[in-house]
Amino acid sequence: MTAGTRRWLTVLIALVTLVGGVGTATVSYAAAAPVIGRTVVVIVGADRHVSVTLSAEQPVTEVSARFVEYDGQRVVTTVTDFALAEGTATGGVWRSGPLPPLEPLRYAISVQAKDAGGGHSEMPNAVALDNRHRTYFSGLSVDPAEASPNSTVTIRGRLLRSGDVPVPQATVRVRDAGVTTGEDGSFQHQLQVTDGGDTGPVQVAFYEDARHHRSDGSVNIPYRGATTRFSQFAVEDAVVAGDMVLRFRGRLVHVGDDGVERGVPKRWISVPFGSAVTNADGYFSGDATPRESMNVAATFFGDASYARAASAPIRVVRRPLKTRVSFKAPPGPFETGQRIEISGRLEYEGIDRRWRPLPGGTLSVHYYKHRTNAHLPAVNVVTAANGTYRTPYTVPASGNFEVYFSAPSNVWEGAWARGESYDVGDRTAFTVVTFSARQGARGRSLTVKGRLVRPRLTGPRHGVAYGAVSLQAFDNGYWRPVTSVKTDRDGRFTLSTMGPGRTWRVAYDGSSDNASVITPDLRAFSHTKAVDLRSRSRITGFNAGPEPVRRGGALTLAGRVERLNTNGHYARVTVQIYFLPRGSKKWRRVTTVTGHWKGTFRKAVTATQDGTWQARFLANDTYLGATSPGDYVDVR
Repeated sequence: MTAGTRRWLTVLIALVTLVGGVGTATVSYAAAAPVIGRTVVVIVGADRHVSVTLSAEQPVTEVSARFVEYDGQRVVTTVTDFALAEGTATGGVWRSGPLPPLEPLRYAISVQAKDAGGGHSEMPNAVALDNRHRTYFSGLSVDPAEASPNSTVTIRGRLLRSGDVPVPQATVRVRDAGVTTGEDGSFQHQLQVTDGGDTGPVQVAFYEDARHHRSDGSVNIPYRGATTRFSQFAVEDAVVAGDMVLRFRGRLVHVGDDGVERGVPKRWISVPFGSAVTNADGYFSGDATPRESMNVAATFFGDASYARAASAPIRVVRRPLKTRVSFKAPPGPFETGQRIEISGRLEYEGIDRRWRPLPGGTLSVHYYKHRTNAHLPAVNVVTAANGTYRTPYTVPASGNFEVYFSAPSNVWEGAWARGESYDVGDRTAFTVVTFSARQGARGRSLTVKGRLVRPRLTGPRHGVAYGAVSLQAFDNGYWRPVTSVKTDRDGRFTLSTMGPGRTWRVAYDGSSDNASVITPDLRAFSHTKAVDLRSRSRITGFNAGPEPVRRGGALTLAGRVERLNTNGHYARVTVQIYFLPRGSKKWRRVTTVTGHWKGTFRKAVTATQDGTWQARFLANDTYLGATSPGDYVDVR
């Protein structure tokens, strides 16, 4: 990073810790201040250190780190014994000595740096350090060892931290109840067992506090009713895409007194976002609609006759499918308030990568008004069975359409399409436009007369007053303005020109003194008219020399292209050079040459045989062509 880019730079740095989490901070650096980069807590042997990456214009002289209690303001300790571990004092890694013993807390570590030039910088919350105690459950048990219907069982255990130290006065959750630990970390909780649905695995959890990490455990409550299990559980496809459903099947069984495994009939089986009922032999099947990727398992909650059971989980991935939407509207421009029909098609990409219609999708059609930079209220439309949609729309002002498809993100990916921008306003038109050509002393000229009006309006605004109209000539693929004038108060105009050009029209750009601010004028064009006013051309001074010339010698071809109408010249035009060998009747093109801005051209060729040389300038929409006299060269 250069000094210029470092000055007054605001840098957003994501910092990854070895333990704890991620800290982010926005840091403003004054001119020449050290730039604080990646900050981590590293472990070297049995010790922990703070490592900071720094860069500066002047050598870094001092680095320190403050340990602040997380979610608080208390500074617990400050570490100042940093030393350069890698690199140089202007760009390297600085590392502290071994960290002192710290309270079991979460810390936000802020880093400060100074350099020899007096620059200083600070990054608050540069890195997080989680120094809380690790906790675990010990001696989880259930008494009695087996539950019967309408009985009470007691769950016991201890909550300890590293070194088998008890965690007193902590809240432990047993199923949905909270229990407080004693001074020795012990706890107990009684559960009422009504039937097999109250048995099976019981979750025990301690939720973290300021000095301790979270801990989870479980204990199983056996049941005197018949033990059940899922001998089978499977899904048809572990990847659920788009609006597909998850098809599952399985079997719930129990072992009789004779040791034979039998199906459990007519029992309700729960699957996330789905369910089924077993048949007479314990088999079941059904559909589920998981809303996201998840582990899916079948669960029987037990009853008075059978104990609770759960299958092994199966990982199911929910993958949304890509969609796309098209948009079509008539070509603009449109008149204000004109009613048009817009249409399009909504499709999705199947798992086989083929695009298919998406029926029943709700699309939001928005119109964005350019003049006010605002979206109009959306119009909702639903796609048909073939994925198409169409709806009428009244165009209010200049702007563009936007179509959005929004759906649950776990089923379909969103899609949108944007229509082209449309000019919307009062329609204008040219009436009674006449093109008249005449021959004068200086050559041919063209006079165009007509009137510009707003056909749908009456009264003073019918005629386009003082509107800018231009006479345009078609020139090499585009319309070139030649002259312009403003209409009178009634919209009438007269345009005159001597060219050059041969195909003409009159154009109105939409600006006039009596155009409405709310509904501006649309552009208008007259019919086209062919009137040849192209400039006449000639090639003067064409010469091929020297004469005579030796065979294989250099022959220079030179001349000048001029415009006769205005006694001027053409700048940088292309001239073709032709050669007629002696005794032949067929000219052949030898080369082309681009002229100078003054119209002159020059080209060197190799003399190979006797013959006549000629220069040709081709005609186009602006000027007529010309051919030079031939110049015979004797080659010896």
